[in-house]
Amino acid sequence: MTPKGTMFKNFGPMIGCYKLENEQLSKLQEYSNNILDIPELNVNYGKSLAGQIHNEPYLMSKKGWHWKQNEIYNILNIFTRHYVRSYLSDFAYDLQQTKINTEIKSAWLVDQRPGEYNPIHHHTGSNLSSVLYLDMPEIQHDSELLEKGKQPVDGQIAFVNNSNRIIEEFEMGEISWTPNVGSVYVFPSRLLHAVNPWKGKGRRLSLSWNTEVTLDPKR
Repeated sequence: MTPKGTMFKNFGPMIGCYKLENEQLSKLQEYSNNILDIPELNVNYGKSLAGQIHNEPYLMSKKGWHWKQNEIYNILNIFTRHYVRSYLSDFAYDLQQTKINTEIKSAWLVDQRPGEYNPIHHHTGSNLSSVLYLDMPEIQHDSELLEKGKQPVDGQIAFVNNSNRIIEEFEMGEISWTPNVGSVYVFPSRLLHAVNPWKGKGRRLSLSWNTEVTLDPKR
């Protein structure tokens, strides 16, 4: 299956920007709400993460992936594998002769409430990271700032590759987006990124996962 979306290239490393199909979104929402609603499954992984978030449930059991073979795992792999194939194609790899191995090493939900945020950080233990969005609240922007012509950045996800570049260098050092329900971003794990706090009601629910990608020649 080929996901809807594109590779954002006006940056340093490429960022995969995709969109969940409605069926994929429904399955992931159902799965995630099940994790949040059952105390035995809602094990907070937050102490191992950078976020200032009250609840970030781990999606792995002590024995490994308890859903590794089911469709949820496969949905996540669609986006990571498409990113890898697109990246390799840009660098003239012979995909017919290259075996792409992907193994999801960790995954968790981010149950973000108003005022909570993720400071600038990167991920370890993998070489590819991803995040998708399952629920987005209505954000309350400061009307006084908007009247001054300032663009709202509340709740945006920001990627930082280097210090600011001048236009003649033809590379952006930072890019920020306001995600929507169904948005998916795939990027190198070493890439610095952050999520801004926001004001409003409800919660913002996302699913993050780290993947180790290796390449082997086909025999």
